[in-house]
Amino acid sequence: MIACVDGLDLPGRDDREGDPPVHRQARRAEGLAVCYEAGPGGFALWRLLTRIGVACDVVALIAVRAGDRVKTDRRDAKKLVGFYRGGLLRFVAPPTPETEGLRDLLRCRDDIRCARTAARHRVAKQLLRHGLVFGEGKKAWTVKHQAWVYRQQLADPLAQEALMQMLIHLDGIDRQLAALDAKLEEIAEREPWGWQVGKLRAFRGIGTLTALGLIAEIGDFARFSHPRELASWLGITPSEYSSGAQQHRGHITRSGNRHARRLLVEAAWHLPPRAPPAQQRTPTFRSRLAGASPPLSPPPPPHRPREALHRRDRRDRPRALRVPMGRDHRPATTRGPATTRGADRRLTRQTRPYRRPPRTAGQTESP
Repeated sequence: MIACVDGLDLPGRDDREGDPPVHRQARRAEGLAVCYEAGPGGFALWRLLTRIGVACDVVALIAVRAGDRVKTDRRDAKKLVGFYRGGLLRFVAPPTPETEGLRDLLRCRDDIRCARTAARHRVAKQLLRHGLVFGEGKKAWTVKHQAWVYRQQLADPLAQEALMQMLIHLDGIDRQLAALDAKLEEIAEREPWGWQVGKLRAFRGIGTLTALGLIAEIGDFARFSHPRELASWLGITPSEYSSGAQQHRGHITRSGNRHARRLLVEAAWHLPPRAPPAQQRTPTFRSRLAGASPPLSPPPPPHRPREALHRRDRRDRPRALRVPMGRDHRPATTRGPATTRGADRRLTRQTRPYRRPPRTAGQTESP
């Protein structure tokens, strides 16, 4: 942590033994401008310095130069001073105490969800070691699968006791997660996050928990002047290694907030593979954004429901065309979308009927 003199006046404070060290340091100079690297200490120091009138900034970690084998607090302080005066540091936006509390609660919920997954794996592997495999369905941990798990009885009494303790632990995690989800649903309905949750839920694939997670991780959306800045902060922009006329782009950078990036990726899984045109989705999206119920689309014709449902997706599929090849007709597959449609415009070619060549003298017919 280091500072630059910037004009600060703290009147009305006496030199007492009980003053915190930060207060005594701020009282010795006329002004301080402080910055420190973000770390596990959080933003408590930033809030304390801001409250007593010290200009403080939280900056991202400074990259270590290749080949630098000496690291001391004095060298780090000099490096921070030079970068801070030159404006070469990247600043971190401190969240409000309410937003930070919501972030802690949602990350706690994510930890409980991971603990439930681990507990389920332990139960399933305990049954697998004793030769018990669920064969009454394709998906695990449904209502039917859980009823089957609770009905199992192992031959060894000690193994059965271990299984019962695992199930008791799993049941406690399920109850804890259900209570936490109900609490988050209640939080999403009231201020100051109710209107933000309503706006984010207008997007397809974003529910209450995802909306609260994005609000807690991103904070104030207005601090990004352009959507590209938000995409870069989330780490979903493509990586690039270009020089001169050569351009090479790779996978996403993954350099931002991994919690928010995971929520966006999971929300994108719910999007259709091919979005409808803008003129078709704009009225529905605007109605969802305004909080009203979206207009209902007319149902497909009753006599051709499946074709009406999949008509758009079938246009780009490879088609098998009937091409006459002499006496028999064999299907020929094209790799791209069909260029012609209709029975009268099919791809055909004229061929002569097959004629058997005449036999020469002395040639016998093969069996």
